[in-house]
Amino acid sequence: MTVAAGGPIEVQDVDGPTRRSGEILVRVRAASVNRLDTAVRSGAAMGGAASFPLIQGIDAAGEIVEGSGSLMTGLRVVVKPTIACMRCRWCRRGRHADCSHATMFGVHRQGGFAELLTVPRRSVVRLPDGVSFAEGAVAAHTHAVALRMIRTAGEVFDDSTAVVTGAGGALGSAAVQIAGALGYRVVAAASTAAKRDAASTAGAFVTVDSTGDFATEVHRIVPGGCDAAFDTTGDQTTIGRAAASLGRGGRMIVVAARPDTRVSLDVGHMYRSRLGIIGSASSGYDDFADTYRMLESHGIRPLVASTWDLEDAEQAFAAVADRDRIGKVVIEMGSDG
Repeated sequence: MTVAAGGPIEVQDVDGPTRRSGEILVRVRAASVNRLDTAVRSGAAMGGAASFPLIQGIDAAGEIVEGSGSLMTGLRVVVKPTIACMRCRWCRRGRHADCSHATMFGVHRQGGFAELLTVPRRSVVRLPDGVSFAEGAVAAHTHAVALRMIRTAGEVFDDSTAVVTGAGGALGSAAVQIAGALGYRVVAAASTAAKRDAASTAGAFVTVDSTGDFATEVHRIVPGGCDAAFDTTGDQTTIGRAAASLGRGGRMIVVAARPDTRVSLDVGHMYRSRLGIIGSASSGYDDFADTYRMLESHGIRPLVASTWDLEDAEQAFAAVADRDRIGKVVIEMGSDG
């Protein structure tokens, strides 16, 4: 499936990808559709301009058809969306999530909306038995990014609490699942009853309506405020309310942004209450591998809203715009196994 900037999606036969040194060849079985995919299609860039025509798809799952070493033919794998440069100061420190020259499948190189994909060896991990290709693709971006975000907040204690905003969205629901698995008691803030119900099912111990001043409700539920706030919306008002939900020593982790978002800070309150605000994006290689270990050990099931055939990619992209959607949209190539 190829697309030109601002143009229509075209499903067509193309030459197979050339496998470079240090890469394996993966037969793609599923790749989820992200808002980033729709932004890139419209001509937006991320970390450098995309090159068109482009095969999109930032996260993919499938099976190896040409492997190497322990990555044997037939192994079920999932592909990490970002590729760290391994040369910048952040990579040299082992902070691959903060790589300043990272590239991404489906943006800077050909992506997963295709039958075959070449992948650097370090960019794949085994997909656990019992996790479908569709679920594996859903987790590649959202759950790994959520894990990095939650780890950024610091140590989790037996009585740690966190508020997750946008808890009905793809990243928000992942944050609810991962935070709960790591030991947080999660207060999920979502805009509709259906999304709040889904957050409860995902592991939140209580939910609040994010369309109102939920900070007051959070303080009623958690006297003294939460230890962490994980914002997945990038919305100015929501960020302010999430920050107001924090208690002494709390950490606000922001993992989404909008071009027009500006937030005023009460520095005196931050100083007195020992608050921290940290931006988080992407995931490291350890985060990525640990995500799939957690899916296996904790029985986490990433939420799939709908699946589409590659020939119906236009409808799949349209489905991403549905704000009532719970879970991610997935394009499947071939049978799931």
